[in-house]
Amino acid sequence: MCICTPVLQFTALPHSNHRVLAYAPVTKEEERSSQKHEMRGTVKLYNTFDEMGLKVIDHAHDRNSSINKFVKARPAYGDGSKTTNSNDTWHATKALARKFKKLASGPKKNHGVTWHGQLQDKGAPLKTHFYWSMKRCAGSIQVLRDSLLNVVEHYQVL
Repeated sequence: MCICTPVLQFTALPHSNHRVLAYAPVTKEEERSSQKHEMRGTVKLYNTFDEMGLKVIDHAHDRNSSINKFVKARPAYGDGSKTTNSNDTWHATKALARKFKKLASGPKKNHGVTWHGQLQDKGAPLKTHFYWSMKRCAGSIQVLRDSLLNVVEHYQVL
């Protein structure tokens, strides 16, 4: 059973105060293909921002490849700056625990080779560590790298 809403809503919230800047509803009459709704809503929002004279410094979204292309293709603003394209941290880490299972389970003959039983309960904490590392790195690649590598220290058997 598919439950579809008649209007998909896109809202822009600034990081500083989380008040609605713009609202862009997309109806089925406007765009029949539900796969294209996010792109249509994003274009509407950017048109509104351009009319308002607002610069979008960072666009965080759910890893939609069409949105990635759209944001990267947008021309630079008058001062030469461009919108940074970011995949939000929740979407970046959501599959980590599930994918980590490949290292925590497998056929008995490959135990200690491609997987290890001691990693069985580490998927969720690893996801939390990655999420926390992204939140506190303040945009520094080196801080992020060091924090991610530090996870080994947490679980290393001495």
